[in-house]
Amino acid sequence: MTYDIALMVKDQYVSVQASGPSSLISYMDLCHRLIQACEDSGRRSILVDIREISETPRIIDFYQLAKEASPLTQDKITKFALVRKKDGDEESFIEVVMRHRGMNIKSFHNDKEALSWLLNGET
Repeated sequence: MTYDIALMVKDQYVSVQASGPSSLISYMDLCHRLIQACEDSGRRSILVDIREISETPRIIDFYQLAKEASPLTQDKITKFALVRKKDGDEESFIEVVMRHRGMNIKSFHNDKEALSWLLNGET
């Protein structure tokens, strides 16, 4: 089974909803699509909703994702809001690892809070 993404360009950001089983490969594919959408639209902020993702990758996969994705997003994405379920620390780990690699990412459990952070000047 594959994962699905719905990608929409909004006035000030790119919005993505992902669902289905996920893996390091699918997250890297998503990263490449997001970068392309940002480049094509001139947007530099992203709201990603992964609450419907199943089969979350292992912690080591998140580390590898941060290692591979961070250099690709430099100077292309300035803010990255992640909306996730409250069922573990894996996404918190990816937030910490990506922040250490220079990405301005913050995770939320509520899309209104995520959007508020994304559109306001705070980092």
